[in-house]
Amino acid sequence: MRLRTVAVLQLLLAVVLVLPTAAQDQAIADGGFRGFAWGTPVSEVATGETATLIRQDASLAVYRDTWNEMTANVIYFFNGGQLVMGFYQILVQNEELETFFEDYHRIKYYIIGDLGEPSVENWQHAAQDIQDDREAWAGALGFGLLKVETGWSLGDSEVALRLSGGDFAGHLLVACTSKSELQTGRLAFREYFRRKVGVPNPYFVQ
Repeated sequence: MRLRTVAVLQLLLAVVLVLPTAAQDQAIADGGFRGFAWGTPVSEVATGETATLIRQDASLAVYRDTWNEMTANVIYFFNGGQLVMGFYQILVQNEELETFFEDYHRIKYYIIGDLGEPSVENWQHAAQDIQDDREAWAGALGFGLLKVETGWSLGDSEVALRLSGGDFAGHLLVACTSKSELQTGRLAFREYFRRKVGVPNPYFVQ
């Protein structure tokens, strides 16, 4: 009987250890963001998320947390009061633009460990001579002449990792989107950004 009790306790402990919580360094997974399923109400995310809240309104909640050992803004976007998109906006202060490529590959292979190989990886160079000159990539990134996006298509989620730049800085973003709400979510997010900032969000221009 004692051995059986110990075995049951070990099994329960194993289950608890693998259950996702919003506080831990979570894996990217299908069907939601940080353990919250697509369609989760604002109130449930506010109750369950344990990272530091920075700002919140009816459509957007921004938290500060550590993800993949990197400081990030954790962004939830709600349409009609329900979760449709989630973002990791990586906050890095790299003096050397070259290090953004290292961070990009680090995040890429971290996600590959969860989701497998990406369905697409697109390197966009503003000029052919930049594409063929690897040593020029860091400068091109700082001038906004180079952009990389890697994407994974899952059952009900689209996941994208984007490296872009401008104003002599680089930007890293991981976006998770409900596939069933892809178009309405993007349009709603773009309109939200336009109303709050005055211009469409550049991530959804195309």
